[in-house]
Amino acid sequence: MKQITSVLAAASMLVSAGENGHGRVMRSDGMERLGSPETAVWAGWEGVHRAKAGRGVSPLSVGRDTTVPRQRIRQNGETLSELHEARTLTVSIGRPPGDVYDYVSDPTNMPYWSFFDSVVESGGRWLARSSAGEVFVSFVPANEYGVLDHTVELAPDQEIRVPMRVIPNGEGSELIFTVIREVGGTDDEFEQDVSTVRKDLETLKNLLEAA
Repeated sequence: MKQITSVLAAASMLVSAGENGHGRVMRSDGMERLGSPETAVWAGWEGVHRAKAGRGVSPLSVGRDTTVPRQRIRQNGETLSELHEARTLTVSIGRPPGDVYDYVSDPTNMPYWSFFDSVVESGGRWLARSSAGEVFVSFVPANEYGVLDHTVELAPDQEIRVPMRVIPNGEGSELIFTVIREVGGTDDEFEQDVSTVRKDLETLKNLLEAA
């Protein structure tokens, strides 16, 4: 999975982010962190309000931070870590979160909504096939939080971690999927990955709402 805007400004804001007196993590531009450091999104007041009300964080509420540019976090001139460009996509689905979770968490359903042509069990693991070849897919253990993170193993020493979650949205659901740019990936490759995921999510929405 392969836009980079205001890298220095973004890095400066992140370095200066810290907890205020209420234990909330804020950035110098007034944005608040939602989630853990590993899975956080930064949102303004509207996004925080929506999240705390259980309505989720949509691109409209997250605003310009829906796409996170590649950033280097530095301290005293030393690079502590490097963040890769990421884009979070969401789709509203007119089905209860439990229904969406049960369907998406079953790897055998992936050929119906994703680019995989088939997914079969092989040696206790899930082998997925597409025109690009074969990979192993594994989901996080079943959970009550709607977390659908999964890993795509391209080779024994190469894997892609895919963050995904379903949350309540009124009487339906909001499905959230984050695309993270691969190391060495080009702008075109990253945009193609985003386009593919957007298409997959729309396919999944139409499939579930028609059932």
